[in-house]
Amino acid sequence: MRLNSRIKRAAICSLLTTALTFGQVSYGQEAAPETPKTAAEQKEAALDEPKEAAAQEEAVQEEPANKETVYAVSAKAQEAADFLMGLGLANGKEDGKFHPEQGITREEFAKLLVGVLGLENAALLSKGEQIFTDVERDRWSHHYVSMAVSMGMTRGFEDGSFRPAESVTRAQAAAMLVRCFGYNDSYVQGSWPANYISKAAELGILSGAEGEHSASLGRGDAALMVKNALHGKYLFGQNEGRMLMTEKRGIYQIRGARLIRSMSYLDAQSMEFEITSDSEIEGGALKSGEKQIFTNPEGIYIQPGETVEFYVDKDENILYVSRASSSGSGNPALSAGMNEVENAYAEKPYGMIRLKGEEGYIDVDSDSIVMLDGETVDPDDYESVLGEDAWGSFVVKKDRLEYANLVSWDSGDFVIKSLDAQGSSVSGIDTEGGVEDRLILKNGKTAYDFYVVLESGVQKADFGALQIGDVIRIGSENESANSKPVYVFRNNSEGTFERVSGGANGKSITFRLKGIPDSYQLAESFAYSYNGGKRVRAGSESISSIASSLNEFYNQKVKIYGNHAGDVVYVEGNFSLVIDQYGVLLDYGDAVRGEIKLLTQTGSKRVFAFEDSDEYEYLKARVDVGTIVKYSQINTGTIKNLSDDFTENIIYTDDISIISSGDDFTEDSVEIGGQTYKVDSDTVFFDYSEQDPDQVKRLNWDKFKGRQVVGDVEVIADTDGDYLLMMAIWSNIEGIKEDTKVGYVLDNFSLGDYRYVELQEYGSEGVKSYKLEDEYKDLMLFGRLIAYQIGSSDKINIVEAEDMEFVSGEVTSADNRYISIEGTRYRIGDDAVGFGGGRSISPQGLDSGDIIAAYIEDGKIVAFEDLGAQTDSKIAQGVLVSVDPTSRECLLIELDGNERSFACAEDIDFVFRDGYMEIEDEGVDPVELFESLARTGTAVKFSYNRYTDEIYSIWVDDNQ
Repeated sequence: MRLNSRIKRAAICSLLTTALTFGQVSYGQEAAPETPKTAAEQKEAALDEPKEAAAQEEAVQEEPANKETVYAVSAKAQEAADFLMGLGLANGKEDGKFHPEQGITREEFAKLLVGVLGLENAALLSKGEQIFTDVERDRWSHHYVSMAVSMGMTRGFEDGSFRPAESVTRAQAAAMLVRCFGYNDSYVQGSWPANYISKAAELGILSGAEGEHSASLGRGDAALMVKNALHGKYLFGQNEGRMLMTEKRGIYQIRGARLIRSMSYLDAQSMEFEITSDSEIEGGALKSGEKQIFTNPEGIYIQPGETVEFYVDKDENILYVSRASSSGSGNPALSAGMNEVENAYAEKPYGMIRLKGEEGYIDVDSDSIVMLDGETVDPDDYESVLGEDAWGSFVVKKDRLEYANLVSWDSGDFVIKSLDAQGSSVSGIDTEGGVEDRLILKNGKTAYDFYVVLESGVQKADFGALQIGDVIRIGSENESANSKPVYVFRNNSEGTFERVSGGANGKSITFRLKGIPDSYQLAESFAYSYNGGKRVRAGSESISSIASSLNEFYNQKVKIYGNHAGDVVYVEGNFSLVIDQYGVLLDYGDAVRGEIKLLTQTGSKRVFAFEDSDEYEYLKARVDVGTIVKYSQINTGTIKNLSDDFTENIIYTDDISIISSGDDFTEDSVEIGGQTYKVDSDTVFFDYSEQDPDQVKRLNWDKFKGRQVVGDVEVIADTDGDYLLMMAIWSNIEGIKEDTKVGYVLDNFSLGDYRYVELQEYGSEGVKSYKLEDEYKDLMLFGRLIAYQIGSSDKINIVEAEDMEFVSGEVTSADNRYISIEGTRYRIGDDAVGFGGGRSISPQGLDSGDIIAAYIEDGKIVAFEDLGAQTDSKIAQGVLVSVDPTSRECLLIELDGNERSFACAEDIDFVFRDGYMEIEDEGVDPVELFESLARTGTAVKFSYNRYTDEIYSIWVDDNQ
């Protein structure tokens, strides 16, 4: 800053300090008064309704101004308005809102500055004389304008007027704010308004509020300029380096701090923070890394682990938490560590936990602070409270738990379907019982505290924040606070229900929505309904129950609702008309109800009733059993009336076409009767080769795509232009050549009553799904290499690969071109594929000591599985001692002369030299087999989790 060399710096500081402190010394003659507007720019001043301001001790609300103009409000301007209102530095308009989109007059701006500087009460109690010709003593703003003049913020215009009802300009506002720092025209060199604009920029007042100097100011930009000024620092004098709001209001800014924990201290809510950004308080400087306790008298919600900026008074009371505004409230939540324990404290590795969705383990020691329902937990009780599914907020630093705030539940999940604000009650679905119920969230003795859990964090709310579709859970009562927490979750999605996976070997059940790659996990207790929630039922997590419960949802539009853990607790279907379906007529049923039985294009046999029973009689008189019918569904059990042109819906089995030998299938077309037809995802295929309606089977395009036709094949086809809509093989399906393929099974899952595998095929891009033949549906196939053919029924057949050899064992050497397995050397095929742990693996990533299973073709490895590719896995070898299937530690293995117990992972696999163990196959009892291996002291090599001792895979050096 430059000063006039003829004026002593100390004298200036003394003069300005006296003026600001006592308000008795004027700034002297201004070099140039505020430039008056030209006549064309002036608006006729409108007198506001007089108010006896001098008699009022409470805050006077500002008068409305410039209603006709709507100003743009930036995010920074909205945050500034929230800041002023949140700290109580501004009162807002008559309705209690700041209205940043409105304009602001000169008298309103004067009142705003007087209030911000803490001079409002002094202004109202003063008996100032009338200073301006247009600000009479009975005008509502008289006291504020007089105080602004006495403090040197303004002098008005040369004609003796103040023009109170005119909009304040950017330059005028900037000048008044600059003067709050002790400047006047004598010390701000240059001509108006450039001199004050320049100084305002130097002080940071205009940051984010730049614009035309002569333009009218909106309330949002006015708030932003005031906020900037409050954060501005004195550039000279005894206050040099201090912020204006600290000097004038005793408010200190904590630039960044992370909440460690909340606690009660001297009957007040206190919070312990770790300072993350250097700050200052009344007692001195706070350095990053230091810990400091602040009092929270207003109960402002901050999530443990959340890093925030906030403001305190000289007594270190939290006044306001600054957050990016999302709704104009000024206090939405930021990110916080809400999560669920997946690997419990008592499980291996003991004394550590793992959180859901995280890979690493977290150390828990006696210095970790753990709270449950507001009460501190003794370290001796960590084992009981940090169990699997324990939920709350977690603060973790350098793989160590610093703080956990856990919640125990007093209720299950409840989906809100309607709200009664007057009665503080909600109606909806109790997902555990699968029943509709009503909850009253109001109690004379116990208070309910509402917390909305979002992806961005947790926001404290009230009953009015609840929405239809929310999933709520009530926590146990905090006895010290005499309150119960109500947590609100909004983990909802909608889409087309696709399929159900899991359920076998203790695996959790998941399903997918079409087009969404991630799976949704079903909660152990859930509910489902049809017709938009009109019929609610309870479900349970068992594969047989899921197959029957959710069969109707397949390929239907659904809404799903998730709980605190992200698990789905409610599935709601609102089924609409399903059009252009193909089915084989199997039988005529009850004539009164007009029922027929069809084999549907999904492969299921279903009974349908016609919308009009007369349609049943019409069909029965003209169409034989075995005919293929094209129909549309109104709902799950009703068929829409057939078309007026009956022939459009009937495909007779004597209408035969030929696919000639040599007319091979392409990737997306088929040649029938010499004409080429395109095939798409909606094309329907049946195997009618038994020529018996009861033996018809559903097929898919993979049965035909790219196959050679080695003999004439008779088909029944329905086409539309050059598109194939439906094709049924009538005879000689053997004319379509079968291929043996190798693939890696990524998943076993169910669709309705059928079991499927999802696999990655060798020599083919992308993931494919196939239905399992009944004889294989109970085989454990997940994570295995299989050789297979797609049978005539469009089901997968597990076969012995005649042209390929299965080998397994330890990798004894490996380089970029060759791999030796148990001493036998194999070349790596050019397009060889590898898998393990549910993911693809490069052959070049294999090392000596790895255990693999592989298929060999012409001396080359074409596909392999790394049996020890799981995260944190380790390879070991030893002698099998005993097997105990009733114990979690089910295998006892001798390692280097010492016996050691191991647990079995839920998807443990067993591999012999000649193949995978055929679990559940006829005559094979895995327990008896391994007990016999233990009796003979069979050598085994295996991969296991180095932390939990769970075995993933066991390789037996013998044929099965």
